[in-house]
Amino acid sequence: MSSTTARALVADYNNFCIQSGLDPAQLVSYAPTITDYGGAAGTSVFAEYLAPTAATHIEGIFIPFDCILVAASAKYVHDAAAADAANGSSLDIDIMVSPKSSESIAANYTKLGTAISLTKEEMDGIHWAKSATGLTLAVSGGSTIGFRSLVNTANIDAGVNADLQLCFWLAVPQSKFALPTTAA
Repeated sequence: MSSTTARALVADYNNFCIQSGLDPAQLVSYAPTITDYGGAAGTSVFAEYLAPTAATHIEGIFIPFDCILVAASAKYVHDAAAADAANGSSLDIDIMVSPKSSESIAANYTKLGTAISLTKEEMDGIHWAKSATGLTLAVSGGSTIGFRSLVNTANIDAGVNADLQLCFWLAVPQSKFALPTTAA
């Protein structure tokens, strides 16, 4: 097994940024939690940063600049019980987007894309985790993004107080990042 050096990783990342037109110094990370993410097929739960003020309130993040979602991770955080996913069950972690003026209502969000897809086998165990890199989901500046879990098929039991810790990385393209200006 060969090991990758820090220098090689930085060189790969810099090459990726040059080819993609990204500024390697402008990488933003968000880490929300999805509480009790399970349910019957079709159940969706939005991520939270703090307790929501109303059942329909979505804790989205306002994005002031165009950017690209380049990586994501999800980790099951429950110390005592494994996720109880039925045979054939699957779960998606989606990035959702809403116009600035309607970001607090779940019905006003549309799916921009899926960041992570999980099968029953991948959700088996107490401390499972999955990540995805090389994503290219474009987010327009002036919109609000939110993250949700969506039970696709079968059933995932939400009765064990099962939470997902998420982390998403956004890269800012060089051509879209406005540098500060000073008055003459």
